[in-house]
Amino acid sequence: FLPIILYQKQQGLSSILCAYFLVKEGLDVILLESDKICNKKTLKTTAVITALEDVMYADLLNDFGREKTKLFLEAKLFALDEYRKLSKKFDFDFEECSSFKYDTLGKEILKKEYEVLLGLGYKSYLVDKINFPIKVSSALEFKNQGQMNPIKLVNELSKYLTEAILSGSCNVVRGFITPTYNASSNVTEYELGYI
Repeated sequence: FLPIILYQKQQGLSSILCAYFLVKEGLDVILLESDKICNKKTLKTTAVITALEDVMYADLLNDFGREKTKLFLEAKLFALDEYRKLSKKFDFDFEECSSFKYDTLGKEILKKEYEVLLGLGYKSYLVDKINFPIKVSSALEFKNQGQMNPIKLVNELSKYLTEAILSGSCNVVRGFITPTYNASSNVTEYELGYI
């Protein structure tokens, strides 16, 4: 089999997680990066893992219907469960906590979102207080969500991949791509290097 090539311009947790799951399945991976791992989004993240990313389920239901909206919610909850499983194998300060979206203006948008989630079979909570130093008119709470230290997880997964390489159970190649713009041909050329 040919190796799977993973390239993300601002590589972080998503790339190394993909590499981990592919290697775990016995596949060879080439992990390419254009810069240092985790120096952009992952470095600055709040590291909250939640199915309540934004107030969006009412819009998804309207745009895509109940079945696809429920699949989206289930995919988010599945991903959260995968982090729970990873936390049993790796130390990255994973802890369960509630996730909130709140409203300070007294609009009904959270109530509608709450009703949609109930209709999808997901138990969320509509509350009027949260442990945060601002006054809210309402808040939507998802219990049993998570938070973590993403840099620690990347370090743990890097160690795992290194051990897998050294044991011979897989091949993972870390490399980089350097883009160079050639003005005479009006083409960007890419140089591939390996670490």
